[in-house]
This record gives sequence, structure tokens and C-alpha cells, in this order.
Amino acid sequence: MKNEIMLQVRQLRQYFKTERKELIRAVDDISFDVYKAEIFGLIGESGSGKSTTAKSIMNIYKPVSGQISFDGINISDPKIYKKNRKKINNELQIIFQDSMSALSPKMTVEQIIQEPLRIQKIYNTKKELEQKTEELMMTAELDLSLKNKYSYECSGGQRQRIAIARALGLNPKMIIADEPIASLDISMQIQITQLFKKLRDEKGITFLFISHDLHMVRHICDRVAVMYKGKIVETEKIDQLYKNPIHPYTKSLLSSLKDI
Repeated sequence: MKNEIMLQVRQLRQYFKTERKELIRAVDDISFDVYKAEIFGLIGESGSGKSTTAKSIMNIYKPVSGQISFDGINISDPKIYKKNRKKINNELQIIFQDSMSALSPKMTVEQIIQEPLRIQKIYNTKKELEQKTEELMMTAELDLSLKNKYSYECSGGQRQRIAIARALGLNPKMIIADEPIASLDISMQIQITQLFKKLRDEKGITFLFISHDLHMVRHICDRVAVMYKGKIVETEKIDQLYKNPIHPYTKSLLSSLKDI
């Protein structure tokens, strides 16, 4: 159904204290919705709070306050999260920027992709597991000849596709992509973003796409929220945002683009 909410964030705050006891308001009272089967962009400069928001959604950081709901479940409530942990862990996945550190150098590509499937004991036979692995690799547009390679033997683009294949294994409803193309060349960036759009269109997967790359955000996102110093200063459909930015910070971001 159109505009059905997959992720709802309300008044999220995430504060940290430095060694000098100074308070860092990394995420300061932000609210936004991500609709089912859309690619929602979260943009802003380094240090604006984008990755902290992602880690708060994934329960890596416990929010200071606020509410996060995923597919109708209040995942910011510890008791509710614990009760629904398996469903949440399966249906809400994250892909990080640094694929090298995110993938075990001691495991082959095949083993990396299979690991969550083995943990969840989804497939009963070795043949079923191998067939699913090949299916995931093809979906992520990975050459099957890479199965027995180690992650460090693969290119940056290949490693990011391995991370995507692994994330797809448990049939997620939503993927948080945290700066997933930042370390890739332009050609590979386009390929990866095209793959995300294909997964959205063919499988109905919802994406929270976090980036500082305004060109790629314009290429891939349906709507976008602009973060600045821990706050969301503007949220709009992508075309409208680029045509008529309201906040001064958004205007300054867009002024660097030659085609705007």
C-alpha cells in the first residue's frame, strides 16, 4: 500500500560524553518516516550524525530517548526488542562502508554468505545451502567463480556485493546502507546503486541510504532528509529538494553541484 510506513523514528536523541565530560549531541531530536519499498536518503557532511542514527536504529547504540519502530514494532523498547529479536535481526539488515573490516578474512566468500543461513538453520542439506548461496551471489551480481576466494582477494566492489548477498540471505524487508559506495570508483558506485534500485523494484526491499554524495543520492533516492549538526533540517521528495531547497545548509550543499 502506498505510503505504508516501514521505519518510523520519533524524537531520537543520541548523546555521548567526552573524556573531559563534554556532552556531544550526535543526534538531537530527529524524526522521520521511511515508507515501504522506497529508497530514503539521509545526507549530510561527516559528523552530522548520519551513521550514529543508523547504529541507533540497529540497536548498536541505545538511544538516550525517543522511539524507533520497525514494521510496526517498537524496537527501541528493550523488552519488545528482546521478544522480537529473531524477526528484527532477519528482516532489518545493515551494510557498512568498510567492507574489508566487515567481512572475515578467514572465511571464503561462500562461507561468509552462508554464515547467517547456518546460524538460523534455514536449510537442511548441504545441496540446498549451496543452491541458495549461488542464488544470492547471482542476485548480487557476483561471479560464481569467487565462491572459494577470500574477501581480501576481491575488489572493493566485489566485497560490497558479498556484503549485499549476505544481507539478502534472510530475506530482509529493509536494508540500511551506511555510506556503501564511498570507497568505490564512479563506475562501481553506479552499478551498486542500480542494484539497490533493482532490489527495491523486484523484491520490494526498503532502503535507508546514507551518503554525503549528492550526485548519487539524486540518482537513487525517492525522498531525502538533510542532517546538520545532529538535526534534520529539511525532508523532501528528491526532485523538489534539488529544485527548491529551503534551509541555508541545504542550499550550501547543493551550490557545489555544477548541474544545479
